[in-house]
Amino acid sequence: MPALVVCTSFFIPAASVRAQKADTAVDVCLVLAADISASIANDTAHMQREGHAQALSHPDIVSAIALTRTGRIAVTYVEWSSHRTAHTILPWRVIENARGAREAADVIRDMGHRPGQDRLGLTSLSWAISYASQSLAQCPATPDRAVIDISANGPNNDGPAPEAARDHALAMGHIINALAIPAPVLPPKDLALSLDPNEGAWQHPTDYLYSHVTGGPNSFATTVRTLDDYFPVLRRKIVTEIAGLSDNPLEHVQEVELAWRP
Repeated sequence: MPALVVCTSFFIPAASVRAQKADTAVDVCLVLAADISASIANDTAHMQREGHAQALSHPDIVSAIALTRTGRIAVTYVEWSSHRTAHTILPWRVIENARGAREAADVIRDMGHRPGQDRLGLTSLSWAISYASQSLAQCPATPDRAVIDISANGPNNDGPAPEAARDHALAMGHIINALAIPAPVLPPKDLALSLDPNEGAWQHPTDYLYSHVTGGPNSFATTVRTLDDYFPVLRRKIVTEIAGLSDNPLEHVQEVELAWRP
């Protein structure tokens, strides 16, 4: 297995963050956190990077930003896998127009497609949440909402259980949403981790993420059924997170795109 890499060098000094926050108000600080563990094929890792790049620069996203209270959002894109393994691909960036959105997309493309970024380690959803929470603490803006957006294709199988990290993030006022992406058949070990202790049955990946990862006001989980669905579902998800809207009750994920927490 490739050596594990920990990347924390992107963090901005606290004094600098406080100075910038005093000058910049945004509607949301958004962490886009993508799974690149060993169960993610190289083409799926590429799909996530290109999908996030396309989504951020799409006219729907730019329009959603323009319609917010401040007309600005702050966003960072990170990739994660095993416990204490993560890379920040797009450091924090305030976006307020189409040019800024395109520049952010270019960074994801340029910095994400590097040797050694694919298929690293196990799946630590707890670390993804913790790393994203640390990132939010460094957001160089004052947001109305702080949102963590987790993409994953299976259950937590490395490091602590995700619930403690989730509860800590919620105590900090963070909102956690999740996107289940296509995955191969899970091995028996991971199937066991996906068992619902109350039902004694395997959970659909979106059900698992909804139950063990998401939390906070209007948090939700959504499903990508095929690779062809990825871009439109991701775009809809980010538009929803920027707008901060929800009006749907929780329904079964096999029947609807979004599972909402009221």
